[in-house]
Amino acid sequence: MSIPLRTSSPAPPLSVLAPLALMTSLPAPPPIQPFPVSLRGDQTNPATSQNSGTVPRSSPHRFTEKQGQYLAFIYVYAHMFRQAPAKADMQRHFRVTPPTVHQMVLGLERDGLISRQPGVARSISLHVPPQDLPILQWLRINSSKSL
Repeated sequence: MSIPLRTSSPAPPLSVLAPLALMTSLPAPPPIQPFPVSLRGDQTNPATSQNSGTVPRSSPHRFTEKQGQYLAFIYVYAHMFRQAPAKADMQRHFRVTPPTVHQMVLGLERDGLISRQPGVARSISLHVPPQDLPILQWLRINSSKSL
């Protein structure tokens, strides 16, 4: 039994060609404008420091928004579980890789925001008062509603 070979494909139905006809009658899009921000860094967000990206605060402690989230996590975790979090706990919470957590912990320690005891697991101590910490984003607390 032989199957006949098709030598040419049939023409597409008109319903398929109708959108193509509409697309060809549309005007050309406007040209793309260059991004207005300078690459030299002379235009910065006034709400952040030019050098570190830190948000100005009324407290003496200065840290970035991401550092604040890690610090708030350490504080909440320590109060919930009565022990400091392990790096693996931070990794799971923030959904990041182990090197990312390690670099953040080193940075927090270098900036004097936390301290650790060498060779002792779960030994992170927080050096920022709780009132200076931001609220963890995952809590989604609405400040206008009372608890």
